[in-house]
Amino acid sequence: MVENNSLICDKVFFDQALEIRFWLVAVFGSAVAVLSLVSNISFVASFFHRTRSSWLYLVILGFCDLIYDLGFLINKPVTISYNRWQDLLLKNVVLSYIIADWTLLQTIYVTSVLLILCTVFEQFCIAKSCRLAHYIKNNRKSIVFICFGVAMASHGSMLWEFQVVRNSKCIGAFNEYNVLGTAFMMTYGHIFEYLRPFMQFGPPFLALVILIGLFLTKHGAKVYGPVRQSDVDAEVKHKFKNPCSRRRGQSCFAYLSSIPYRLACIRSFCRWFRKPIRRLWHRFRRCRDCETDRSAAAATDQTYIPSFTVANEAMSVIPLLVSACRPWIYFLCEPKRQRNTEEINDLNHQFGEEIGQHIPHL
Repeated sequence: MVENNSLICDKVFFDQALEIRFWLVAVFGSAVAVLSLVSNISFVASFFHRTRSSWLYLVILGFCDLIYDLGFLINKPVTISYNRWQDLLLKNVVLSYIIADWTLLQTIYVTSVLLILCTVFEQFCIAKSCRLAHYIKNNRKSIVFICFGVAMASHGSMLWEFQVVRNSKCIGAFNEYNVLGTAFMMTYGHIFEYLRPFMQFGPPFLALVILIGLFLTKHGAKVYGPVRQSDVDAEVKHKFKNPCSRRRGQSCFAYLSSIPYRLACIRSFCRWFRKPIRRLWHRFRRCRDCETDRSAAAATDQTYIPSFTVANEAMSVIPLLVSACRPWIYFLCEPKRQRNTEEINDLNHQFGEEIGQHIPHL
């Protein structure tokens, strides 16, 4: 907090390693955001006609990345720029939309991680030949609306948790307008303090666990009863000229196509670790105000604060790198993986019909 009780601490937090942060976020981050923007526009335009298939989740995910990239461009680089140049007009422009931008970015992020979880879970159900897969396929649009509704319920209240307040003692100064917490945040903030980290960390963790299970799942016809599995495996070997290389290819493409989801999990983990680091930062801030520990606090300011600020900004660039790489991995790997999955499903269906003809009582 500064002398006017602002949540935006210009003289303590934003001045640390400002030059490094400017080149890292305002220059490099903006370039990556523009690249991600172009990649996702191409991806959405190329696969928009496939929204009736499992590509619906991926197209909506690309659209979420578009919004995230735009929100980043009008938030982080501009914020660091007005602190670097001490531009009062630019700061007032940013504060006019900063709360809505925060809410939009958090809502879009939670929506994207929930879509990733739904995509991975659907692939897992198809690979395991689960009856739930048919229900999920027929209700994809409803699942997308549910994901967005859950994200709005957990982060939409941010619009009422912050407000821009004018300080009459600093008219014309850099701290004339600042962001403060509202009474709503003071009353219900403890509820969202535990709900939001769970919504940001839980779905990527579950998606990572399902991805591991999906990668270890053996694709093949499951036969029970008097028909031996070895006979079916022999038939599969007879139909595929080189089953070993084909299986390795399927595993390779399945692994490559899961890389974007793994990167998204890493992105969420980075966001999760920012919270304890911030708490440690505030503890050091309180320690600095103690008269008995002024020397230790001063040494901490010189060593810890610049490293923290640079690491914190580097974590904010990770989602942009993920968003820029994900469409190209989809272009290269996802169509091949889906063709392999469709061939396996057709083969399983064909074996089921043949078994039903030879053994009617099954």
